Amino acid sequence: MEGIISSATAVMLALSVTVYLSIMAVLAWKLVLEEPPVRRAMVPPLFPIFCQNFGIPLALLGFAFRATDLAFAALLLIGLGLLSRGEKSASLHPSIETPLLGCAIVTLAAVGLVNLFG
Repeated sequence: MEGIISSATAVMLALSVTVYLSIMAVLAWKLVLEEPPVRRAMVPPLFPIFCQNFGIPLALLGFAFRATDLAFAALLLIGLGLLSRGEKSASLHPSIETPLLGCAIVTLAAVGLVNLFG
């Protein structure tokens, strides 16, 4: 039974990290396609989203592999993203952001249970 739970947690972790990194790729691709003046105007509003969506999968990986330095750096990235949010900052649509955060929380809980009992 332990192997099944560990395997399911590994699949959840891989899916969560893949989804977050694919969102990062879509946001980066959007910046690449824009013209330079528009790109310069888009970077400051997108900076908090980049920090948060890059910090969350790093935190998941850091906690999963018990790499405290990676987890700490990820938490600093998430905090930087939260602190740099302003009135003009962009955000993901709630129909995308809420399931992503729920998936990250469930994955983090599963990784915690595997680390605690495994």
